[in-house]
Amino acid sequence: MYSNLIKLAKLTAETKYDNYADKLNKAFKTIVEQAPGGFSQFLSGLNLSTASSYEIIVVGELNNESTEEILETINSEFIPNKVVMVIDNLTKEKVNLLAPFIKDYEATDGKTTVYVCKNYICNLPTTDKNKVIEMLIK
Repeated sequence: MYSNLIKLAKLTAETKYDNYADKLNKAFKTIVEQAPGGFSQFLSGLNLSTASSYEIIVVGELNNESTEEILETINSEFIPNKVVMVIDNLTKEKVNLLAPFIKDYEATDGKTTVYVCKNYICNLPTTDKNKVIEMLIK
């Protein structure tokens, strides 16, 4: 749950999720310190909350070959501190309600477009899957 709250905070920019995660961290801190091996997922969440992270927004139609290729490319690299949001025409309105900051993120020339952000600072969008990986592993 701790990792999920951190991811929700990063995906929605809602501080309430960070606050819930902080309360969980404080509640379990002593137990985790005593037996860290039993809390690997919790520690992964702690790493996500304290280390640099990538917020990746993919704007494109699901079940589209280009979108699927880009998602496969993103997931082919081990990047533990990443969160990925996919926005298509069917989900855009709902996603806008949860994460209003993405309302201006659009596909470029009708192509699947990726916005790679690091700690909420975004690079220029790209439609090139190789450029996406380049941005993620530099």
